[in-house]
Amino acid sequence: MTKFLASVSTIEEAILAEQLGADIIDLKNPQTGALGAIETKIITEIVTALHPDSRVSATIGDLPLLPEIVIPAIQKTAKTGVDFIKIGLFDLDNLYACLDALSTTLNLADIALIGVMFADQSLNIDYLQD
Repeated sequence: MTKFLASVSTIEEAILAEQLGADIIDLKNPQTGALGAIETKIITEIVTALHPDSRVSATIGDLPLLPEIVIPAIQKTAKTGVDFIKIGLFDLDNLYACLDALSTTLNLADIALIGVMFADQSLNIDYLQD
């Protein structure tokens, strides 16, 4: 099955992506990084402007993987009404400690998180399967 994800930065782009049938409207600001975040106020405005059935994702930004930084960013982004929140898994040194903190601190049943990894980084897949 093929799906259409459209990455957008503005309300106008999001509405156009919705009109063109995007399955997921992905909110990010590539000018501030690979997973550059859009201001939460703008994310909320975009979610409100779209049809309620539209699926929307947003990123928390290119943040260091430190629970004290990542968890508040996730919580803030979750309040915007997006369906998915993307987290860049850039910092392999802190990755597993951060994942442990996420799983014990957040109610993950209420938040759909997507971990974004990059092909030039290796990962201990056994850890993720536990």
